[in-house]
Amino acid sequence: MIRTTLDNGLRILIVPNQLAPVAAVAVHYGAGFSADPENRPGLAHLLEHLMFSSDSDAPEHFRAVEAWGGFCSASTRQGYTDFYTVVPAWSVESVLKIEAERMRAPKFGEAALHAQIGVVCDEINRKMSGSPYGGFPWPLISPILYRHYPNAHNGYGEAAGLARATLAEVTGFFEAHYAPANAVLTISGDVGTDILEQVVHHFGQIPSRPWCPTDVGDPALDTEAHQVCVRPLAPLPAVAAAYQIPAVSHDIEAYLSLTTLASILTRGREARLPRALSDAVESVSARVGFFDLLDARDTDVWILTAVHNGDAFGRSEVLDRLDAELADLAANGPRFDELARARAGQRTGYYRGIDQPSVRVRALGRAELLFGNAELALTLPDRFGRISAGDIAAAADWLTTRPRAVLSIAPEGKLR
Repeated sequence: MIRTTLDNGLRILIVPNQLAPVAAVAVHYGAGFSADPENRPGLAHLLEHLMFSSDSDAPEHFRAVEAWGGFCSASTRQGYTDFYTVVPAWSVESVLKIEAERMRAPKFGEAALHAQIGVVCDEINRKMSGSPYGGFPWPLISPILYRHYPNAHNGYGEAAGLARATLAEVTGFFEAHYAPANAVLTISGDVGTDILEQVVHHFGQIPSRPWCPTDVGDPALDTEAHQVCVRPLAPLPAVAAAYQIPAVSHDIEAYLSLTTLASILTRGREARLPRALSDAVESVSARVGFFDLLDARDTDVWILTAVHNGDAFGRSEVLDRLDAELADLAANGPRFDELARARAGQRTGYYRGIDQPSVRVRALGRAELLFGNAELALTLPDRFGRISAGDIAAAADWLTTRPRAVLSIAPEGKLR
């Protein structure tokens, strides 16, 4: 692993891997939807789309990457936005060139802005109001769980407000947050010894500029909070219970114990809640993070979701069963077989994901940006294997002492 920082502040991470003749490139910028201005929720999401656009004669970004035999995408999260590309190894320098060009300055203008406002607003409408469980659990649960705007607002955005977004607002957001010193460039895959020279050539001349940090901390809940959301298209009621937890940087063992606890409770037919709830629920799952592991620097979430039958079995029964299982695990710990199954499942699932070039490069860059520790992304399987029954008992006990946010989905405005 090669780690260095250019004169303009851009952090570089190079992780060679010759298992296949492909290379992956990711750029993580340290600003996500938590940096949205209060009058423009969704501005970070809109800029993510615009970074692929150009009003010039340059080839459209997606077409260029596809012409090299690759693919690219991006995502906007709480505290970062990432852009990632996977291509045949021979074309990695072409990717570096176009990533450097869009880090240097935006290439979009009014035409691209208006086009992408339409695309983003359509995405918002489809994912929020056009889906049976639109916004469940995120972002509907965010304002119940959090108090401050950076975490509590709808990170997808609000169509009415984004329709009024101006070019000055979007370019201003770029200037404030997309500076080289607020970014990590990660390259993983079959790359040669000259890759660092290529990076310096394409990124080294980008001028440094000041950038605006974002505070995404939030006060802890002091009492349990409930809210009901009507979703007429939903075929069955649903419930989500979310707990604020410290991010991995505070205590990695506790963080991974909470992750393994979620697996013990819900992963597979032999897990505790599927067995206990049986036919009373259509589905039940739990995990750490709204999106991914290692996904937040300051505050994260442990969240359980369940779709239940509603008539004979309501949200209170789901929550009561969750509380009962947490109390039992806190008092007695997990059985040997269920802990072994959960640890093995966590390790296997992580290996299956990290073997994919796009997943690997994003996990490395994310861990480097948020925690300054890319190696963390490669050591998780071994850490999962060391989680003990005592760790699970402590994690369950910790959750039983914390107030939670509860979101209920009511298909027809009626809910037990």
